[in-house]
Amino acid sequence: MRKLILAMIFIILIPNIVYAEKHELEELHIHTYIHADGSATITETRNATLSKGSENFLVIENIGESKITDFYVYEYGLPYEFVDDWDSSASQKDKLLKNGIIETSNGYELVWGIGVYGEHEYVLEYKVTDFIKQLNDAQMIYWYFVSDNTNIPPVDVTIEIESDQPFSYGDEKIWGFGFDGETEFKNGKILARNTKPFSKSDYAVMLVKFDEHLFATSDVLDKSFADIKEEATKEKKDTNVFFMLIMSFAIVLVIRMVVNGFFSSVAKGANYVKRKKKAPVKHKGEHIYEPPYKNDFKNMYQLLVDAKISSLENIIAAYLLKWIKEKRITIQEETVDGVFKRTKTVIQILHNNRIKDRNERELFTRLVEVVDGTWKLDVKDLQKSIAKKQDIMKTWEKDIKFTSKKTLIEEGFYKDLVKRRIIGFKDTYEKTDKGERLERDVFRFMNYLRDFSIVNERESSEIQLWDEYMIWAALLGIADEVQEQFSFVYPGYEMHSFYHAHTIVSAIDISNSVAYSAGAGGSFSGGGGGGAFGGGGGGTR
Repeated sequence: MRKLILAMIFIILIPNIVYAEKHELEELHIHTYIHADGSATITETRNATLSKGSENFLVIENIGESKITDFYVYEYGLPYEFVDDWDSSASQKDKLLKNGIIETSNGYELVWGIGVYGEHEYVLEYKVTDFIKQLNDAQMIYWYFVSDNTNIPPVDVTIEIESDQPFSYGDEKIWGFGFDGETEFKNGKILARNTKPFSKSDYAVMLVKFDEHLFATSDVLDKSFADIKEEATKEKKDTNVFFMLIMSFAIVLVIRMVVNGFFSSVAKGANYVKRKKKAPVKHKGEHIYEPPYKNDFKNMYQLLVDAKISSLENIIAAYLLKWIKEKRITIQEETVDGVFKRTKTVIQILHNNRIKDRNERELFTRLVEVVDGTWKLDVKDLQKSIAKKQDIMKTWEKDIKFTSKKTLIEEGFYKDLVKRRIIGFKDTYEKTDKGERLERDVFRFMNYLRDFSIVNERESSEIQLWDEYMIWAALLGIADEVQEQFSFVYPGYEMHSFYHAHTIVSAIDISNSVAYSAGAGGSFSGGGGGGAFGGGGGGTR
């Protein structure tokens, strides 16, 4: 109440106060709630410091059959007055505590008065009908949550999507485009966050795939999801292509002249750390000194996923390191001759001896198919090829989860359950006491690997054992941390190990590209999202 009273005094009684020239949108939180009829209520919280203009505006165009309705604005809890016929040429004073909608030939502009210059916390709420689009084989969200071409790009962005029904990877798939950031499923919601401030050319597009009968939307498109996905993964076209090509060429020349091999490897490491999600920590200070599970590590996968420890990219990274250790593949850097010498990372298939385990054999077969008989491929080309096989990778992960759950039940770590639903019953499972102990031991083993330089009592001669631990570290999502620990304890580790620093980074880059192309969330950077609904710019004027 005190804050509201102060806000009213500030807004109404001191309209002409002058602030410094800071003009910035410091924080943008976009919450989207999907209703059963396929519509969405979008609530945007905008923390900004403004020093010019008389109104804020948000352009929403290219929305198909959708309509924008029920537009409300609040500032520090104080509601704005909706004006039917908005006049953008009106004075700043006349726009005080008012908002409106301008219909354009391609969509809408949502507008609201700046009020006075200085700090603001605006809360916008509006409804988008038929936000969910119906495809031939799926339903989807494909939306510009943040547009480029704005004169006040946001610094920190969070996008949150939820519904009555919790979302999770497997039933739903997610991709993000247009800015450096991460997407994930968390607590039944879909989340996206940026990892560096937006520039004027950055934008945030989210693509979410749903079951084809989940929402009762009315906007039907005669396309398959594969059509949308192919369009989305193409680079967004720029209006001044020639200018961009010239600039890109100039930038490449400068970079090649300045950056040598050493700085190139350092940059790779920095990029990896920037986008790496932090693996969870539990039972701090407790350690066990051997892997907690003696059988095939894939059998634990469902337990690790349930404990928020592992994911699709982690298990693929673990297999890549396993195959390097078994001398099935190599990942190494090669020098490329030319005007400017540079290095590239290549993956090479050494042999294809029969792998006994069916799940592992299928994954290795997919890798061989991507390399396509050449037996050697640039890692960047490999990542592009993998992106075209997301359906295969989704099926593979589903299969390995089924195998893992079945094994965990057979070994007494899980038990079968049948739960009553509104209609019928659902087969499910839960951890037993034995499963709880195994999960605890996993965290304790993770603690040991993370604290290796402190608690380790092993000799450097046990490099082969350390390499085995590195495979576990990849599975548990902490390979970069553990590699650093091993090298600290024994500076000659990389010289005698199967794994060099660039090998581990490249393995994780490959596995991340697999997970991202499969819609499991993860890191992304720029590009893509062409043809999305909404967007069109905005800012202040």
